[in-house]
Amino acid sequence: MDTLQKKNNLFIPFIVAVIGSALMILTIFLPYTSATKEFAERIDSAPEVLAYSNTDIKAGDVKNVSMVQYASMYSSNSKEILHQSSVGTIYVVIVVGIGIFSLLSLIFALLKKPIPLIISDVLAFGVFTFLGWDFRDRGLMRSAYNWGIGYYLFYIGIVMALVGAVLLIMAKKKVKKQLQEN
Repeated sequence: MDTLQKKNNLFIPFIVAVIGSALMILTIFLPYTSATKEFAERIDSAPEVLAYSNTDIKAGDVKNVSMVQYASMYSSNSKEILHQSSVGTIYVVIVVGIGIFSLLSLIFALLKKPIPLIISDVLAFGVFTFLGWDFRDRGLMRSAYNWGIGYYLFYIGIVMALVGAVLLIMAKKKVKKQLQEN
């Protein structure tokens, strides 16, 4: 088996894994939550009103909020929003964890290392799931918000990255088997 054919066998799984991992990173900056239609209309009617007393966060700033924006808001205003100054740090760590594990997924996808890719995907998924559980547990998702596009695209990204990793394993085994036969 020549090198070109080996590369061709790995190309599609590689692309699927890279796109999925890159999508996971992108979702950190896309809206994680979006205001419900009714809440969005209220925000649009008074976007300059403060969303939280004793903060500089305006209602217009919380219509569509990414994970990075949540971490930023909670870290700088956690005492006012969450009633504890140390809780904001936890959100920063959670979002940074999602970002680091997603970045590791991309690196392992680029290096065509499927096992570390799967491990980093599972870790990113675990932290991401914990963040979603926290939002639901605090009642944020029942009241004024729905999940944003970033929330759903993360699931698509993780599935793509995992499928790409599994396909990489299968393609590498196939190449190895064909090399042994020759």
